[in-house]
Amino acid sequence: MLVWPNSDRMRGMVESGTFLIADISGYTEYLANSDIDHGPAIATDLLTRVVDVMRPRFEVNKVEGDAVFSYTTDGTVDGIALLEVIDRTYAAFRRRLLSVSQATSCGCPSCGLVPRLDLKLIAHSGSFSRQRIAGRAELVGSDVIIVHRLLKNSLGFAGAASGYMLVTDACVQQLEINAQTEGLSGHVEHYPHLGEVKAWVGSLQYRLEQQPSWQSRSPIILQRAGLLPAGPADVWDVLAPGRSESCVTNRLSSIHEVVEWRPFERLVVEVQAPDASLYHEVALDPTVGGTLATIRWYRGRRRRHAPSWEEIGSRLATLTEASLRGAGVRFGRSG
Repeated sequence: MLVWPNSDRMRGMVESGTFLIADISGYTEYLANSDIDHGPAIATDLLTRVVDVMRPRFEVNKVEGDAVFSYTTDGTVDGIALLEVIDRTYAAFRRRLLSVSQATSCGCPSCGLVPRLDLKLIAHSGSFSRQRIAGRAELVGSDVIIVHRLLKNSLGFAGAASGYMLVTDACVQQLEINAQTEGLSGHVEHYPHLGEVKAWVGSLQYRLEQQPSWQSRSPIILQRAGLLPAGPADVWDVLAPGRSESCVTNRLSSIHEVVEWRPFERLVVEVQAPDASLYHEVALDPTVGGTLATIRWYRGRRRRHAPSWEEIGSRLATLTEASLRGAGVRFGRSG
């Protein structure tokens, strides 16, 4: 519930800070065409990932259907920290979106429409007051209204991989963000009663693509390589994690998390095995006569009372070597 500044309920102390809203684009269409018991489960899973990243830098005030409304008071974040949270939030959302869509070939609308979703993040700096309304704490004030109004803007939604950030000029000035250096473009919105709102806009997908490739900070448990007599696209289809035909909503807690996904070149997934979490990398390099496939396993977290890393590595060696042999046989090379 949004309350105008002249409300007689606004008697709290006035504070200043920065608001950040993460909003799922395409959410209404998704729910309208999804099963009532499946669509919301996937949307909730995606929003949970968003919340996990926004904390602890920002305090989550509430989840508003398809959006997470968060804030922080002045002096707790600067421009660098805000942009870091925005980039990390979008990256986590896109990774989870990819993980969910790659985990299933189910034809139900709830699974099939997942790739059409995306995320936009709106940031604004201003004043607010805290009030208890209908038994819960609410942030109120004209600046709270502005950041929510900006969710409905003239930029629209261009489909998958079209996520963007919209940062008001007030936020840019308050947090000393160099908009030009960050590749942001000037933008203006107009709203009744609020007037002109100057802002800066940038593509989150573009910023994500500029991030460096994933690099493990953990030791390699196992590395195996094999030359396969086929092109990278064919090898990818064999060595990339397979899809299940079952609906993903029943498996959200157990699907592999995609860390990096560059088709026909490199993939990294986080695997939750019974004994430990592991990072599984497949790198494909075209060579004369085929494709050099390199498979690496990295340490994650070993569970209590689990076998040693040496024992886990021995098991992985058996599975990995069998996988490479199987791929070789499939492409017409024995041994």
